[in-house]
Parts: sequence; structure tokens; C-alpha cells
Amino acid sequence: MVGLIDLLITGLRDIQVTRYAQLASSSIIVFDHLITLDEEINLIWKSSWSMGKILFLLVSQSLVCAHRRGSELTKTFAESVLFADRCYIQ
Repeated sequence: MVGLIDLLITGLRDIQVTRYAQLASSSIIVFDHLITLDEEINLIWKSSWSMGKILFLLVSQSLVCAHRRGSELTKTFAESVLFADRCYIQ
């Protein structure tokens, strides 16, 4: 029983560290987007369609989607760890 509790505490601590890392990376992404927004508007949004504009939009949007997906995976993992713990105790 002690081993299970130690395992649960370690797992929950790892989940918390992962959430802090996601918060830090989200903050960096938002900060970067805000400080470059005026350049993006002038150089990308006001320009005509080109291969560079398409690639920029694909990369920037895929980064946002990947970051959201990573957050969802961590949440799912956290829920599965907590649910697995309930199954072991019963």
C-alpha cells in the first residue's frame, strides 16, 4: 500500500511539473505573438498571397494546434492516472 501511495504522489508531482512547463511555454508563445504582432500585420496580413505567406500561416497555426493538443494529452494522462488509482484501491 505504501508503494502505491508513493507511486501516486510521484505521478501527481510529475503531472504538476508538466502543467507548469506548459504554462511557461504558453506564456512564451503568447508573449512572442504579442511582440511580433505589428510586424506580422504589416508583413503578412497586408501582403498578397504567396508561398511564403502560406507557409507562415501553416506553421504559426500548426504551432498553436500542437500546443493545444499537448495540453489535452496531459489532461487525459492526469485523469487516467487518477482513475487508475481509484481502480487499485477498490
